[in-house]
Amino acid sequence: MDRKTLREIYAQYHSLKAEKEDFDQLAFEKKDKFIEIMALTFPWSYWYAYPYIETLALFVCLAGLEDKVKEAAQSDNPQLYLFDSDFEIDQDDNFTDEEKAVLISLHMNNIYQMASFSMFSQSLSELVYKAKSDDEALFDAVLVDRSVVGCAPIVQRIQYAQLISDESFMESLSKAMTLTRPRRPAKGHDDLRYMLEAMDDMKMYESATKAELFDIFANDLELYELDGKEDPFSGFKRLLERRAKRKAT
Repeated sequence: MDRKTLREIYAQYHSLKAEKEDFDQLAFEKKDKFIEIMALTFPWSYWYAYPYIETLALFVCLAGLEDKVKEAAQSDNPQLYLFDSDFEIDQDDNFTDEEKAVLISLHMNNIYQMASFSMFSQSLSELVYKAKSDDEALFDAVLVDRSVVGCAPIVQRIQYAQLISDESFMESLSKAMTLTRPRRPAKGHDDLRYMLEAMDDMKMYESATKAELFDIFANDLELYELDGKEDPFSGFKRLLERRAKRKAT
């Protein structure tokens, strides 16, 4: 188990979250320009109807970063290589407003896909796919990004509810939109859940015992709080069980 890699990936993930806050502030300060640019392309919720890996690959290609991916594939640890790489895009010099719009749209898709992993151990694309036959998955998707209501499969479900006057659905949707539904998993475990998915993606999760995972997250990464818990290991195992249940449904 390469714990150094996990620590470095977590540090990069934490940095990406901070960059998201900076981006939100920039969008607020440059409201008119942001709205002007985003009007030139699909809303980012459009991409949720497609597998996340495909939209991520599209972002990489459009950003001209194919060489980075090839280099990563030849490295000892592709995931860490990509996290450590400098993906700075000089948009002002190299991209038109139309191209910037597509890149921003795909970038925001990536950000909220990551948020979905941290909340529900699944990508938003997975939740949207499940939402075609599972309203609970739809409401979970709304909790991650309320703009998901603009995604075609979600729009279709809302239209059907409108046609048949499904007030129960509409009431649940309203609660999800106002973030008043009590089903959002504990925010304090968001980083832990994301890192579990990162481990799974790197084929580290299945080979680790629950005791090893507990040691990593409680002691190494310090993402699982020990203070005040009578039996913290049992609580951690329940968290893993909830993850497995969410991914199986």
